[in-house]
Amino acid sequence: ADGADVPGARVVKESELEPADADRYWNAKTSPRIVPDPLLATEDVPEVYADGCQVGSAHDEIITCDYGDPDGDVHVVMVGDSKIVQWQPALDAIAQDEGWRLTTLARSACLFAEPVADPGDDPSRIACAEWNPDALDHLLEVRPDVVVASNGGQDEPGRADRVIRYWEQLIDAGIHVVPLLDNPAPHGIGQVYECVAENRDDLSSCSFDAAAGRELSAEATQRKAASALGVTSLVDMNPFICPGTRCPAVLGEALVYRQGSHLTKTIVDTAKQHLAAQLVPIVENRHSS
Repeated sequence: ADGADVPGARVVKESELEPADADRYWNAKTSPRIVPDPLLATEDVPEVYADGCQVGSAHDEIITCDYGDPDGDVHVVMVGDSKIVQWQPALDAIAQDEGWRLTTLARSACLFAEPVADPGDDPSRIACAEWNPDALDHLLEVRPDVVVASNGGQDEPGRADRVIRYWEQLIDAGIHVVPLLDNPAPHGIGQVYECVAENRDDLSSCSFDAAAGRELSAEATQRKAASALGVTSLVDMNPFICPGTRCPAVLGEALVYRQGSHLTKTIVDTAKQHLAAQLVPIVENRHSS
């Protein structure tokens, strides 16, 4: 089924974000339809993958792809791993509306940050350690107006410090850094789409605790780095993806998760207006903040 007319994140209003109001979304037992069908969830991905625009976990080359308005005067680069890539459909649509040139700079399973001193023998970690300085150099050479950054991965000692050291270099170069907070990570229910497929008559059994989900995400790392650098232009989409005290598996007929903690393209598409409401003013006012 086409997800274009699925309400998804649009059902959540700013006035309904108090838990007493928002908790009704995860309490729903059934949905008139579920888009995408959970059996097809893993196929509901951004076009970035078909375009070959995310570097694989075993590689370290710099690959960029342009979206939005190719002739736009404002240049926005989205940087990170698959957790920034998942937002490409909505960012692309916003960039087209606003006349921004949007560029992807992403590598699978690789935090955009100063590399660890010893990546060990794991080929993916070694490639990540080699990709990161090249990615930073590319950004410093291109000097986009704005970098929208996001990553997955739970917080751990030293992680935020590594992020800080890279973001600081971008900021010192006059590049406006906008952290897009990681979304809550499902827990205790396995793959969300599998749970939904098995519990179509009791979708609430596939919800999970929101606070724990956010603790398992990269949000804490991002907030620490932003606070240390005085970055106030954070974008938080979690109230619209996971309203209330528990995160719903299906929101406004849209399946929220496609694999692990990754969002479906459908739910991202429906969240465009909420993302634009936060991001557009930040980009427009980037020189004054």
